Amino acid sequence: IAETYYGLAQSSLDNASESKTYFERAASTYVSILDRAKKDKAFSDKDRLAGVRLRLANCKRRQGEFEEADKLLKALIVERPRAADVQFEAAYVYFDQGLVGKTDFLKKAVDGVNRGQKGEVWGWTELSTRLQRLIADGRTETRDRYGDKLYEAWYNASLCRQKLGQAQPTTAKKQAELEISKSVIETFVRITVDIPDDWWKKFDRLYRQIQSDLG
Repeated sequence: IAETYYGLAQSSLDNASESKTYFERAASTYVSILDRAKKDKAFSDKDRLAGVRLRLANCKRRQGEFEEADKLLKALIVERPRAADVQFEAAYVYFDQGLVGKTDFLKKAVDGVNRGQKGEVWGWTELSTRLQRLIADGRTETRDRYGDKLYEAWYNASLCRQKLGQAQPTTAKKQAELEISKSVIETFVRITVDIPDDWWKKFDRLYRQIQSDLG
């Protein structure tokens, strides 16, 4: 039931009100699962409950309840510090807050938080680097599993820098961030082969926008 509501929410993202309603229903059902698991240890295993908590964090983020999402993710990162899906969601929690005007969160999204310490959030730059290294082994199954995530991380690293540049108070600082944003795409294209058409078009549109922002 929770997954059904979650799927309906994802498929109706272009309708904010409808999507929010479905995310709320999904979140409520995920909470019910977690509550039952506390009372009945045989109800679900630890790994599955971690997935439920991650889904709940995603729902909370989509509802704009960033503090609740952040709290859930911090606990998950302590338990699973190298889980890419958890690190992605943590970066999105910061990114989405940055997009609603909290500029300092854009920097957290791209650079990470508590780097080198327990409970660190990698951020888009580190995620793109780690995934690039992982896929460099050349195995088809690795590329099939992480290929889209690789493109997503690099794209968001550039997009985040672009948004950060637009939010800067001075022309010099704006130009500096935008140049970094542009170089992220240029680097990605140089070191990556066989970029799918849909992702190529997304990177191309963003690159053109950055060029426009730079004048």
